[in-house]
Amino acid sequence: MNNIEDIYPLSPLQTGILFHTVADERDGMYVEQISCRLEGEFEPGAFVAAWRRMCSRHSVLRTAFLWENLDRPMQIVHREVDLPVLEEDWTGLSGAEQARRLAEFLREDLAQGFDVRRAPLLRLSLFRLGGDAWQFVLTNHHVLFDGWSRAVLFREVMAVYQASVTGGTAELELVRPFGEYVGWLQGRDSGDAERFWRGVLAGFSAPTPLPLGSGALSDGAGCAELVLPVAVTEALGVLSRRHGVTLGTIAQAAWGLLLSRHAGTDDVVFGVTVSGRPPELTGVESMVGLFINTLPVRIRIDPDRNISDWLRDVQENLVEAREYEHTPLTRIRGWSEVPGGRPLFDSLVVFENYPAGERSVQPRSGLVARDVHTAERTSAALTLVVVPGERIGVRLLYATDRYDHAGASALLDQLCVLLHGMTQASSTVDELDLLTAEQQDSLTTTPTVDVPAGPVLVERFAEWARSSPDRVAVVSGDAQATYGAVFARASRLAACLVASGVGADSVVGVFLDRSVEQIVAVLAVQLAGGAYLPIDTGYPPERVGYLLEDSGAAVLITDRDTTSVGAGVVVVPPSAEGGALADVTVSADQLGYVIYTSGSTGNPKGVLVAHRQAARLFDATQDWFNFSPDDVWTLFHSIAFDFSVWELWGALAHGGRLVLVDEDTRRSPEEMAVLLGEQAVTVLNQTPSAFFPLSHTILTEDRPVPALRAVVFGGEALSVEQLADWVNHFGDQHPQLVNMYGITETTVHVTHRPLTTYDIAAGAG
Repeated sequence: MNNIEDIYPLSPLQTGILFHTVADERDGMYVEQISCRLEGEFEPGAFVAAWRRMCSRHSVLRTAFLWENLDRPMQIVHREVDLPVLEEDWTGLSGAEQARRLAEFLREDLAQGFDVRRAPLLRLSLFRLGGDAWQFVLTNHHVLFDGWSRAVLFREVMAVYQASVTGGTAELELVRPFGEYVGWLQGRDSGDAERFWRGVLAGFSAPTPLPLGSGALSDGAGCAELVLPVAVTEALGVLSRRHGVTLGTIAQAAWGLLLSRHAGTDDVVFGVTVSGRPPELTGVESMVGLFINTLPVRIRIDPDRNISDWLRDVQENLVEAREYEHTPLTRIRGWSEVPGGRPLFDSLVVFENYPAGERSVQPRSGLVARDVHTAERTSAALTLVVVPGERIGVRLLYATDRYDHAGASALLDQLCVLLHGMTQASSTVDELDLLTAEQQDSLTTTPTVDVPAGPVLVERFAEWARSSPDRVAVVSGDAQATYGAVFARASRLAACLVASGVGADSVVGVFLDRSVEQIVAVLAVQLAGGAYLPIDTGYPPERVGYLLEDSGAAVLITDRDTTSVGAGVVVVPPSAEGGALADVTVSADQLGYVIYTSGSTGNPKGVLVAHRQAARLFDATQDWFNFSPDDVWTLFHSIAFDFSVWELWGALAHGGRLVLVDEDTRRSPEEMAVLLGEQAVTVLNQTPSAFFPLSHTILTEDRPVPALRAVVFGGEALSVEQLADWVNHFGDQHPQLVNMYGITETTVHVTHRPLTTYDIAAGAG
């Protein structure tokens, strides 16, 4: 007891971090690590002594945390602590070996973590590299202090170090203990805060789904980072000044919009950190401790709103929340409508608007800090860190069991495209793109590498027709059509199309009900060298006319009324037959199909997809799914929806069977469940909104689906917690549940994530 200076409760965020640290068995949770290369005249003894003085000066650096057998956790401030310091000489090692050892040390140092019951919860490591170069690593537990405090520490350390090596005296401000802030927090009334936060979160009942990742890779943390070009940084500054919004507001709005686009919702919630330093508390700016608080930010996306007006709306809400920014997140979460045990959000935004610390080692000290790297592991799957400066820096911290570096980097790229787009403040929110113009162009131009190993998809179908003509290709109700029969009919129709002028890259509309004839027409267009334009028969005449005119289609295959068709369009009935089809070479570089998506200006937007792109889709996913002739697929979706590309060609390019689902069955979960069993469907592709009623029927009515081996989700955001009953009954392997994401421009799917029992249990809280 003689070594105890003070005992007091934890701040709300400290309580939350302590809870996650104790409850989470993963190594290194909430451990922070700063690593940098020090170059110049360096005296390690004076440097370490300066850090020891910080431990004496700031009580939080002498603090441990106890909770066992206590009514509530307490922090124990010791009078003295022994600061752990590791110093090694690596001058005899090659540069490559130094780099290898450093990487190994950083990894092991993070994983080592801390026993939060024993102070101090920080340590120093120094490695002499040779010449005037040293590697410095500071490791601490985040429960001690925040980024602002770290900047204060580095500033004071360098002041003390400078004084020591020059024989001077460091002039430091009078220090105030962190316990004063905790006492200030405890005296606040939460009545108004409860009313405010209940209002903010009214109607929000489930965390915003995160962008899909790459699947479980490893149990750890990673970081992707980039720096915005000077021109973009300056343009964002102009946007900030001209329209009266802060850079922090712009960053949060961009992150909210990115989540919105990936989740398919216009109402998102994520976390944001606030400095938490009350100006009325004397000396708060130089205090060291964990002052920050994490709060929910709710952003609603109005696609038709002017960008500058929308940004002001976002900022107005953020300003209104400042009065209540010291409210504990645990209380806010309890006031929300999100079910117990589930988080309010899975992603965070941090805007580092405090003075630099480790990045600004004073030149007059004779030292320069280079290659500064930070690492931290938190409970959030994604943490966006924005660092203002002459060039704005952005880092994305990610959990490696959810994301890989390529996926995180892609999200950062999309965020930067959004930020650049926001500088065009007169545009509407809906006009902001995730892809640059060059990236959009690249999706419809021929790549020069990564050519699919096999032939284009229609040729794969033709090969199955030649080798296995009696194999059933398409089932529609009680009718069946073999590969040989479908190929023969498609070839005869293709000959008619060629006679009508269809050739390479010709766009041909297919305006037919779901039927064998519809499938034959699609195949015929590609056999003739053209690109099919699927048109849903439920479209009004005005839209049909627009699609034909905008796409430049010269031919339309239909058995319907054609009064809305322009005079220049040749109408071909699906029963039309020509002579023998001459050999038509279909190149991977030719257009395969054109699908229209909802556009940002009110009119649908046509996306042109080459055969190469569609073929690559299946070449890239074959190792994941092992599609074979034994598979039975359903064509559940309209061929005007890009999910149908995956369904139609997934079956016919692999020699499988394609079962056409009529409209009545599509609308009836009961009839759909029967179809899955009777047709022995093995691969089912569904939007979540269609699958959940179906799964409920299968489970409650005990409908067996023994053949089903894969359920692929796409087209909408997936709430994995709704799969809990399904997984409890079937497990996660038979069938395998796979969440895939993509947009029409990227050929149906670009990400693939098998869902496990762990994923679903975590999602369900």
